[in-house]
Amino acid sequence: VAEKPLFYQGLNDFAASMLDKVSTELVDTAQAIHEKYPDMDMSDVIHLFDWYKLNYKESIADFSTLQSAMRTC
Repeated sequence: VAEKPLFYQGLNDFAASMLDKVSTELVDTAQAIHEKYPDMDMSDVIHLFDWYKLNYKESIADFSTLQSAMRTC
């Protein structure tokens, strides 16, 4: 492609906040499951922001927030 496609450049504060809250809830749920069932490996359940930092570290221009990471990736 001649130009990088625009995926999340229009991500607004509300949407970023919802993504953060849902991701936090998933991580909290995974931790609760692991506490109840210690043999269940939940280590792959990470926050969306951490996932972006791991998988797009070379592409992200602004690591300050989930929103900025997604918008500058």
